[in-house]
Amino acid sequence: MKWILLPLVAIIAWAQPPAAVLDLFRTAVETLADRDVDAFMTHFDSAMPGYTNLREQVAALVATEGATSTIDIVDDAGDESKRRVRIDWLLRSGYARPKRAVVTVTVEKRGRGWKITNLEPRDFFTAPSQ
Repeated sequence: MKWILLPLVAIIAWAQPPAAVLDLFRTAVETLADRDVDAFMTHFDSAMPGYTNLREQVAALVATEGATSTIDIVDDAGDESKRRVRIDWLLRSGYARPKRAVVTVTVEKRGRGWKITNLEPRDFFTAPSQ
């Protein structure tokens, strides 16, 4: 029976993004919690579709109540230069009802680091209604 579990564990381990990609998401969540819009936006490629709108959404989100997040990787695919990561993202802001969605994020290697080059749904960071 143990030989059946070993391949399953290996498959689960392969589904995990590289450490540098996990670090990208970890620091993004931390800067969002710190209400540091500029630092949060450094995780994104400024040429990505909807970048300006995303910046405005994040600024509005953290302006009054701040935001905390819990993220879990659902799945990950790609190579050493581009990955598509689906994240179960729980976003809490003030007293509003928490927002939860599976967010699909494309990350690409830029120099020595990774940048988010696409995010769906694009309106995920819209401030939740009360």
